[in-house]
Amino acid sequence: MKAGVIGFPISHSLSPFIFKFIARNQHIEIDYEAIEVLPQNSLNFIQDLNQSKKYIGLNVTIPFKENFLNELDYTSPEVEAIGALNVLHWSENKLFGFNTDIVGIQKTFEEHSFELKNTNCLVFGAGGSAKALAFVLGIKKARQVIILNRSNRVHSLIDTFSKLFPETNWIAETEYSELEKINDPFDLVVNTTPLGMTGKESGKDFFIKLNKLNYSSKALAFDFIYSPEFSEFMQVAKLLGLKAVGGLGMLIDQALATWKIWIGVIEDEKKLHLQLKHYLSGLLKIRQEAKPIFLTGFMGVGKSSVGQLMAQFLGKNFIDTDQLIETKAGLSIKEIFKTKGEDYFREIENEVLGELQHVGVTNNCIVSLGGGSLIKEENFKSISTSGFLVYLKASEETIFERVKNQIYLRPMLMNLSEIEVKQKIVELLSKRTIVYDKAEIVVQTDNLSLEDTVYKIISVIGQL
Repeated sequence: MKAGVIGFPISHSLSPFIFKFIARNQHIEIDYEAIEVLPQNSLNFIQDLNQSKKYIGLNVTIPFKENFLNELDYTSPEVEAIGALNVLHWSENKLFGFNTDIVGIQKTFEEHSFELKNTNCLVFGAGGSAKALAFVLGIKKARQVIILNRSNRVHSLIDTFSKLFPETNWIAETEYSELEKINDPFDLVVNTTPLGMTGKESGKDFFIKLNKLNYSSKALAFDFIYSPEFSEFMQVAKLLGLKAVGGLGMLIDQALATWKIWIGVIEDEKKLHLQLKHYLSGLLKIRQEAKPIFLTGFMGVGKSSVGQLMAQFLGKNFIDTDQLIETKAGLSIKEIFKTKGEDYFREIENEVLGELQHVGVTNNCIVSLGGGSLIKEENFKSISTSGFLVYLKASEETIFERVKNQIYLRPMLMNLSEIEVKQKIVELLSKRTIVYDKAEIVVQTDNLSLEDTVYKIISVIGQL
């Protein structure tokens, strides 16, 4: 089963992460990809897919939400009304178009207990997303909606929604200066434009003008942007004392609604929503801060394996400090302990960690640390302050089960009997756990697969 998201550009889309997470959670296999298509090629692309029908569906994002209406065999009432879609679905050899942005918008207002009836609203933008918002404002009986956009399409949008929802007063504005003349305080201000989005044009100079407008005491500022999670629009709104809401919750809700169209019922949707929120917040934080993620913990907890998988998953570089030590010493870890001793190993280890910190090699990397590398206070301080420090934790019993067949690879356990190995694990853990437990993030790995551990790390980062 194949699905994907189409847009331009598409590199910052969270959709592949979202739908792979949902599929894993719901125990359904789906091959989901991000597809970047040049605007001039978009119709040919959809027509080709319509012939092959190799996808179950596509999410549609900027700038294609209004592009494919003539290619549909069936249009949902919402899409028919507003002329914008964000979901395509192939079923029974037909192409269906839906708009689940509307679901995401409605649920965002519900989540924040914001009553739209009789409100005075200001909307920035007149594209497909603005149409979905206008539909919600209309059906919820907003008193007045002012839409600011310099293009001519704002007048067409106003004409459409004035006919659909005549009880609401719809006003088109093309100049910000006209808004400053309005004395009626705004209850809601929404940004549906890509201004301030990661990888897009900054909107700081535009949004700072919000301080020239009047707001009610209950005023809400809602930004459809989710990357960065705390956008420029939200930052300005917060400074003005407005309640500021980002687009992450909307993104999740429209994705869950999309899944229901493509696949069907979702088990424990409320729990899944919360899990997705933590997970996506973690992804955004990792992207935005671009700090290294250091993995620490005892032998056998899977630092190297988790680190390699996580680096691949996030598109980052992987660094194993044990490998760097071997390269620097010209000997394997086993040979270092055998011929030079542990003190020499620690000396080389400290040099390697110092070099990594000094030149900033670890920026935007996943780094697997040796089990005893943080015992030295200087190492712990420098690493814990320069990135996310993750302690992969496991019980003594789990560690023993994982290393008992690898004792010949573990210098500190070599030539020990089974009983002595268990005693050594207990002894070393008692000394090192004091340091491990100081880590900002602790993940219990006993019953987790490598993939589950990666998901867990990202989700915990999202809750920091």
